[in-house]
Parts: sequence; C-alpha cells; structure tokens
Amino acid sequence: MLAGPRTYRTALDQETAAVLRDDMFAVVNSGTGGRAKVSGLRVGGKTGSAEASDDKSIPPHAWFAGFVADDAHPLAVAVVVENGNSGGQVAAPLASKILGRAVSLGL
Repeated sequence: MLAGPRTYRTALDQETAAVLRDDMFAVVNSGTGGRAKVSGLRVGGKTGSAEASDDKSIPPHAWFAGFVADDAHPLAVAVVVENGNSGGQVAAPLASKILGRAVSLGL
C-alpha cells in the first residue's frame, strides 16, 4: 500500500512565498521579463545571464525561469540559451512560446 503525500520540508513560509511570487509577476508585467507574457495568462518569472568564460569576447548564457498562475494549467518552465547574452531579450520570448504552446495543447 502506498502512503499519501506528505510534506517533508517547507522551503519558504507562505508570506515569503507570496512576496516572491508577486515580485516574479512584476518582472514579467513591468520588468526585464516582459517578453515572457502569454495572452490570457498570468505569468511570473525571473530573467538572468551567467558568465560563460573569463574571455569577455564570449557572450554570457541567457536564462529565464517562470510559471503560469492558473489552476487549469499549472506550468513551470526554465529556458537556458547558451551564449544567448540576455535572458530578457532571448530566453523570455522562448519561454512565452513554450508556455503558450503547452496551454494550447491542453497541458
């Protein structure tokens, strides 16, 4: 017999998690993650870049991590573009396409 789900540990208390969630909505609604918007959905996320090398001629990796706040489509996504330079410019639009397509497929 399998046991039901149980909480092992809680990473954040509910108040801190709510602040983080709201900050991630702000990133997409009015910050660097604006290109991650999906029409009709509430998307939150975080953009970034990560140095790829000490050699400054090599562009940094671009990334976006985000989620859809919708009970019908509880989705999360992480996009990394090697040497993509800007998470907001390169990774966020890809996240938008992925999330939009997932919703259109009924995921």
